[in-house]
Amino acid sequence: MPWNSRRGAIEARGIPAPASAPGFGSPDGVTRNQGKAKLGVRHSTSHVEKGSVASRSVVDGYLQAQALLVANDYFLPLPQVLLGLPVMTGSLPLLNGLRAFETAARCGSFTSAANELHVTQAAVSQSVRLLERRLGFALFHRHANGLELTLQGRALQPGLTDAFEAITRLVAQVSAMRAGPVLTVGVAPALALHWLIPRLAGFSHDHPQIEVRVATGGLMNPLRDDWTCTVRRGSGDWPGYLAEELFPSTLVPVCIPALAKGLRQPRDLRQATLIVVAHLREQWAWWFKAAGLRAPLKPKSEVIFESSAMAMQAVLDGVGIAVAQLPYVSDALKSGRLVAPFHATGKKYESWYLAYRPARAHDPALAEFRTWLLAEADAQRRTYRDWL
Repeated sequence: MPWNSRRGAIEARGIPAPASAPGFGSPDGVTRNQGKAKLGVRHSTSHVEKGSVASRSVVDGYLQAQALLVANDYFLPLPQVLLGLPVMTGSLPLLNGLRAFETAARCGSFTSAANELHVTQAAVSQSVRLLERRLGFALFHRHANGLELTLQGRALQPGLTDAFEAITRLVAQVSAMRAGPVLTVGVAPALALHWLIPRLAGFSHDHPQIEVRVATGGLMNPLRDDWTCTVRRGSGDWPGYLAEELFPSTLVPVCIPALAKGLRQPRDLRQATLIVVAHLREQWAWWFKAAGLRAPLKPKSEVIFESSAMAMQAVLDGVGIAVAQLPYVSDALKSGRLVAPFHATGKKYESWYLAYRPARAHDPALAEFRTWLLAEADAQRRTYRDWL
């Protein structure tokens, strides 16, 4: 039966049902209950101003209308304003209710949510109903064969899922914290894998009290304040950061020894497969120019990767020839896993820096790491001084 007809039937029984009152002005305030447990109404009018016969009459009318609607299998949210209850303005609803709703929405039923939360199905259902009462609107359409999210429920659930996952991650991070100093280094994956991490064992051996965390950095990622420091290539000009040059770098074509046999001069790359990093395609153009070629060569084929880390693995596996930042391949060149088929250009491409906020300059863990890193960088410069 349409709401207007039901409201007319209620008023015909002498029960006040003002059309302008919240929940009565449109059918949105009425939610089909489908035979599930009825959500009760606060039966106290103690918040209504004493002596206000009109207010008490309206509230009593709502209570009677609620009873009639529940009898006809409908639920009517009771307006908080009419009961003198505080309207929620930015306050957080009950966390248990939010958790129960999010789990039920994600799992699709109160029973599955109860299993995940290790409580009873009735406890989940009651928590959700209390939340709905607090919010003033329904979050589920309750059907005999399951739950269906309302418009408000669909809007609320994704944000809650993200929030609870974030809380879970944060608790895990805090639980894993040690009492000693923590050093978080933001560094590009390729430099981390092929230069920094192979050397970290020495630092950890000499400073076992420092917990080292390596975070994903690089030019494609913004600098973050939760890092203790970052190892980064570029100009060294990052506002709000102190930057110390570690070593200059150049670009050098490298490949496995088997592929180098047919390469006598740069023009031979026409018959080769070049490995290209999608957002660093200009690096090959820079090297061609540094090698004295007027225009980039067109190779036999190209294999394109989205990151330098993937490209470095590809060149180690013999996929083709890559032009690489020298620190990425210095260890592989030293061990003989890779070779540089052409003479070094002797031209600087960029530099690598240790960068950190001035406020962290006196951090004990950073001080130890800085001393160690500068020594490793000095060794890198001395080993490859003829390449720059």
